[in-house]
Amino acid sequence: MVCWPDFGDQRVNARYVSCVWRVGLRLEGELGREGVEKGVRRVMVGEEGRAMRERAMDFKRRIEDSLMEDGSCSSSLKELVDLIMSFID
Repeated sequence: MVCWPDFGDQRVNARYVSCVWRVGLRLEGELGREGVEKGVRRVMVGEEGRAMRERAMDFKRRIEDSLMEDGSCSSSLKELVDLIMSFID
């Protein structure tokens, strides 16, 4: 993912993508065609981009696992429903 934050929460989101999750590149300031092209090439062609794609695929696998019937999302949702139902009874 190539991020070019302009206003609002875009800066925070771009920081997460580039610095925390490391699955993308944050572009800053006034960029011409060459700056954008350089950023896109870093993500699409370079070793840095390959590492980003590997991390993104790892996130994808983790998300898929958590969404399975016995995954963490289902377990957490069941716990929440059970808690809410305990107040109703």
